[in-house]
Amino acid sequence: MRWRIGFGNRRGWSFDVPWTRSARGERLVNNGMSSQEHAGNEWEEVFVREFEVFVDEGIFVALPCDMEGGTQGTSFNDAVYMAADWLRDAALASLAKGKALPGGALGHVPQYGGRVIAVAVLAGRDDIPAMTAADAARALNVSTARVAQLCKAGKLDSWRVGATRMVSKESVEMRKILAQREEALGERSRASHVGLAAAG
Repeated sequence: MRWRIGFGNRRGWSFDVPWTRSARGERLVNNGMSSQEHAGNEWEEVFVREFEVFVDEGIFVALPCDMEGGTQGTSFNDAVYMAADWLRDAALASLAKGKALPGGALGHVPQYGGRVIAVAVLAGRDDIPAMTAADAARALNVSTARVAQLCKAGKLDSWRVGATRMVSKESVEMRKILAQREEALGERSRASHVGLAAAG
């Protein structure tokens, strides 16, 4: 079997209990998220999800119990750290899109003969690589009005920090790749039409 590797900053903890407390002593609720914690000028949230860690063909696999995807490690401890990385990446992606992170139920039982652990991570929008809407417009070579349209249509991940609209760098890079593909397809289509006209 092949499992997707997760990457990110290792800011997480794992616990072999159905609930635990955050670093600041808050009890985490059963939907997997505590009350928000303030860090500087941005709110951070504690995300908790259960993973089953089991061995498959000599590899320690960590699968979230109620989310799609997964990760792996070279040992049990490494798989737990990778699960924390994976969860934080998933949390940041959900924050960038303004959507709730799937899952969150606790108390799962092993499905693959492994061990179920709870992993908790801190994540906030300040952790997401981002740029202003004006910088996004320059990067995409479009107007700020066009960037606003793309944000409203959900084609760019964005949020407001005070009066400033921030856009995730990842969504800008993905939009640039998509625009390049569309341009290449357009050029091939025009070349095909020219060829057909010449043949006619």
